[in-house]
Amino acid sequence: MSNDTYAEGHENPSSLEEGGAIQNNSIPLLQVEMLPKVMREMAEMISESQQLPLSMAILALISTVSACVCGKWRAKDITRNWRKEMSSLYICIIAESGGRKSVCFDMVNEIIRKWQRKKAKELYPKIRDAKKQIGLAADRIREIDEEMEVEGRTSELLQELEGAELELEDAELRLPILPDMIINDATPEAMEIRLQEHYGRGSLQDPEGGPLKNLTGDRWKSPPSFELLKKSWSGEYHRVDRIGRGSLELHQPQMNVGLMVQPVLIEQLAKNPAMRGEGLWNRFLFLALPSMVEDLVPSNDAPDFNPAIADEWNETLERLLEAEHNGEKLVHGKTGRQKVPILHDLYLTDGAKEARHEFEKSLIAQYRIGGRLEEVSEWAMKAVGIAIRIATVFHLFERASKGHEFLSVFKDKVSKQNMERAIKIVDVLSYHFVAVMVPDTDKQKGDYVLSKIRELGYGCTRRALLRKTHKNKAYLDSAIEYLVVEKRIRVQREKKPNGSKVVSYHEYGN
Repeated sequence: MSNDTYAEGHENPSSLEEGGAIQNNSIPLLQVEMLPKVMREMAEMISESQQLPLSMAILALISTVSACVCGKWRAKDITRNWRKEMSSLYICIIAESGGRKSVCFDMVNEIIRKWQRKKAKELYPKIRDAKKQIGLAADRIREIDEEMEVEGRTSELLQELEGAELELEDAELRLPILPDMIINDATPEAMEIRLQEHYGRGSLQDPEGGPLKNLTGDRWKSPPSFELLKKSWSGEYHRVDRIGRGSLELHQPQMNVGLMVQPVLIEQLAKNPAMRGEGLWNRFLFLALPSMVEDLVPSNDAPDFNPAIADEWNETLERLLEAEHNGEKLVHGKTGRQKVPILHDLYLTDGAKEARHEFEKSLIAQYRIGGRLEEVSEWAMKAVGIAIRIATVFHLFERASKGHEFLSVFKDKVSKQNMERAIKIVDVLSYHFVAVMVPDTDKQKGDYVLSKIRELGYGCTRRALLRKTHKNKAYLDSAIEYLVVEKRIRVQREKKPNGSKVVSYHEYGN
């Protein structure tokens, strides 16, 4: 909603000082001031008209913009020792059932789906002609094979066969690739094939947790498979050799991940030894949101959807989608024929470098012994790189929103302002990462919820307590159960004349 600002008790969530613990255990949320103008307007409009959390809209939009440019750029020469930062960005939004995840997902990804359908229609004649040439070359190869069996012109036919094979390879290379980069519910093996078909680029987007179950092997009780996502994070060469399936090469894989899942799944997977041990979680940004069911109003009472804002957003994203890789595509291997793009190199301004440097110093202080991020130090070590990636996404979005098209989108340096915006986002989401990966003990939950009950006054309702704590239902239920068992509160359930039920909390013994 439009009033979804920083959580209560967190007056300076962008503070980078060591030990910047949130008062009252509240978790800060994102603000529109952290976004470029057009993205800011779109986030507010989606949040208000569709009745979903502003923080959800903000992070979903960032993920969508990243999907449009992922695999087209890299940040270069960050320091004399830090030579590059790739473009993959992994985001996971956590919200209860009824948290408006599907609504948000559909709205932010609609423009990509429309653009893919439009490009497929435009490419159809070229695809048809290329397939025709492939068919003719394949037919000629079969004819030559048959002639070689019955005639004695082996040497001459071998030359013809070589020429026909070259024609087939050339026709296959000219076959346009349909822009079908969005991957939903797919196995790791299927994702590898999709990336090979799209210059090593792909975007794993889903409003549910199916992709995470696939990666962990939970769905088919198979071993976890994290290699592709881990290598895609840094664009590392990835080769697969499987019996019966042949070999597959990804020379420069880069993926965007945008998932929306329920808390119960993340709570299960956060404990998964493989995911924690292999460091996949340390590449993610998490946003944990409470349910909004109690705040929903009839649709007619919500602010109107603004088509003008949506049009400007869509035009900006189309420019980013149309923006090409830098120069000609390189072709690797006679058999694999995977096209590998030359990436656009982007650089930070001096001001952006200084902001980045100060952020890195603050993080080091926070994950040293006794610091706030000590228990998630491996994530904190990657947080500066994540901020650089978000700042570059903002830079490209701003250029596209000003009308720059194609290669001109990738010009100029990333500004200090965009670097500072990205730092604030990563700083706020550091609290969410800690909350997800280092969950409170039952006693900590109970003490926090009891403090809120006392602030509201004994006799407060469940609905009021949910709003006051900024926590999800699973967290609240766990805390209440602990307080009841410890005989610190009692729960009263009352049925109203209209049939509704009210749950309230009272001092034990009264």
